[in-house]
Amino acid sequence: MPPPVSLAAERLVDITDFVQAASEQAWDRADSLWPAVSAVDDDRVRLAAAELHMQRERWDEAAETWSRLRLIDDQARLKLTLCRNLAALKVHRPQVYRAVVDADAGDAYR
Repeated sequence: MPPPVSLAAERLVDITDFVQAASEQAWDRADSLWPAVSAVDDDRVRLAAAELHMQRERWDEAAETWSRLRLIDDQARLKLTLCRNLAALKVHRPQVYRAVVDADAGDAYR
């Protein structure tokens, strides 16, 4: 078993890589790193994870992650509400949900 210092260093590298992957929008890389950092209690990780979950259309997970931020600003509150609404649409109005998520950016509000 590696010494505790080695494990802490590995975890820090994982956290840094995960946050960087999300900031670069390297979603496949971020997704592969997510299991290694999912238990980390850090707002940088939560922000990156919330964005990752949104990109992957995991609305319940995204909403839960946004809601766990210690310092939540107006933009994060907006994203939290959006995720909750999309999660509800996906379950209760799947046709409307598909129309919304499949719409081109210019058609999103028609």
